[in-house]
Order: sequence, then structure tokens, then C-alpha cells
Amino acid sequence: MISVIIPNYNGARFLRDCLNSIKEQSYKDFEVIVVDNASEDDSLDILKNDYPEVKVVLNKSNLGFVGANNEGYKQAQGEYILFLNNDTKLDKDCFKHLLEKAESNKKDIGVVFAKILRMDQPEMYDAVGSYLTTFGFLYHLGFREIDRGQYDNLEYVFSPKGVCFLVSKKIIDEVGLFDSDYFAYFEESDFFWRVWLNNYKIAFMPKAVVYHKVGGTSTQLSSSFIDYHSFKNRIASLIKNLSCFSVLCMVPLHIFCCLVISLLYVFMMRFKNSKAVLGAIGWNIRHLPQTLKKRKNVQGNIRKMSDRQLFKDIKKDMPIKKLIKFVGIYLKRW
Repeated sequence: MISVIIPNYNGARFLRDCLNSIKEQSYKDFEVIVVDNASEDDSLDILKNDYPEVKVVLNKSNLGFVGANNEGYKQAQGEYILFLNNDTKLDKDCFKHLLEKAESNKKDIGVVFAKILRMDQPEMYDAVGSYLTTFGFLYHLGFREIDRGQYDNLEYVFSPKGVCFLVSKKIIDEVGLFDSDYFAYFEESDFFWRVWLNNYKIAFMPKAVVYHKVGGTSTQLSSSFIDYHSFKNRIASLIKNLSCFSVLCMVPLHIFCCLVISLLYVFMMRFKNSKAVLGAIGWNIRHLPQTLKKRKNVQGNIRKMSDRQLFKDIKKDMPIKKLIKFVGIYLKRW
């Protein structure tokens, strides 16, 4: 059985499309768990009246993407767990194709992820997946590219978006789930990193298609809030998951980049964003002892390969032209 876990926070306008597309799946052996983060809209009424078969977990406050998924996982009965955003619609054979890929090579494949297309522009990728770069940021492959099948032969990436991916309970038992200190942003990349370190791969299944309302949830959050959590969690993940040599090389470089970004925000008169980036660095300084304890677990109990081996698969720097385009899109968004 597949346990589908869907975090929800004021997502009433998305729930029907998402849950109806799950009902229409050709693969039928699944349960659905919606974890509500204290929504104030009509989400609970929709679930109660229209989808009585759905298990609903009620959080007393907004625990973020991380807290919601972790709570949902406690209720999951399936051999496989499908983590799914609420602002999605699935092709009817999505579950079937994800499961086929996962079952095809259990020895090597730890996670299978779907092809994520933009709901408003279904011919365009949201992003295929991401690679780790020398500076500690992510290079988003296929970001806002037209889907012409150019990535359909892609086998593995470091970190797909957390919109829709399938993982067995066995893998979660081995590497743990999402870091409870993360709330949201980079939590999936931190999880996928541990999957890779445990000598499993993150596999792409292009036949499993999901349409994503990009920004459906994040538009409810301020850009400074997003900056704080994404920078905070990225730095912590680097400290936890890199080898000693890589930590000494990459983390100072990444911190320097964060300081430059904070300064650029000042020039852009975006003082809250600048403060958020500095706050993310400060959080990691204050919580370094806790992060080092987590690092000890990752390096001692999960890591099964060196960074030299791992970087062959997960590390790739963005071409200059794409970097300029990506920065332009990022700045325009704010």
C-alpha cells in the first residue's frame, strides 16, 4: 500500500483538484492522509463533507511543511510513502509509474520522483531536479524550460523538488525523515542528501506526471520569512552532511556568499531580507552544538560513501548563461 501524505495550510482552493486526481488513479491500493496546519479557511469543511475516506490529522498550530509531514508519517500504514503538495493535480497513472520504478531496483533506488510541470503552463517544467554546486547552493535543472522530452532519459539527480516523491518506509527507517528544526525549505534536499549518503539513488520517472500550481503555498509567506528559513536550513545541511574536508572548504565559501547577498539586499532597500539572511547565519552559530550532534549521527551511522564518490553524481555547477538568467528571475520575483 502507498500512504499519501499531504500537508495543508489554508489550501481549500487546491484540495478538490488534488484529491479528485488521487481518486482517479489507476493504482488503487493507497490511503490518503491530510495534515492540516491550523487552517482558517474552508479546508476542514471540504475534507469532512466531500472526502470522508481521507484521514485528517489536526495540528494545533502551523508546524510548516516539515512538521505536517512528520506528523502524517506517524499515521502512515503503507509500505511506501508518497509525499505530495496540496497545490497539485496528478496524471491518472502517476502512482502506478512511481511504484513500478521503485520496485524495479530496490537495491539501488531509494526515492522516485515525478515529472513536475507548471499547472498554469503545462508545457513547461517547474524544475526537473537540482544538483549541489561548489558554493553550496542548488542548480535547478530544467527550471522554467519547455518540456520537449529532453530530460526523459535522465536517471538521477541530487534533489528533486518536494512536490511529489515516493520513498519506502525501509529507507526512512534507515536515514530518518525531515529535520524538525527546519519548518520549511531545503528539508527535502537535506533528506535526499542522507539517502544518497546511505548509498541509494534518487530516480526520475518522467511517465509519472504532476501539475503544480507554483507558489500556491509560498505566496502566503513573506519573502524575508522564506529567505530566513532557506538560508538557515541550507547552512545547517552543509554542516551536517559534508565530510570534514568538504565542510572546511564549502561552508566558509557559502557563508561569504550569504554575506554578499545580504549586502546586495541593502543596496536594493530590502532591509528585512538582508536581516533575514544575517539571522539565518546567527541561528546556525547559536545552534551549532545541536547541529554537530546531528552531524555525528549522519557521519557515523548513515554515511556509506566518500564525498569524492558522491559528488560525481550530485555536484554540478550552473553554466554562466543560466546563472545570469536565474539571478534575473530571482531578483524580478522580489
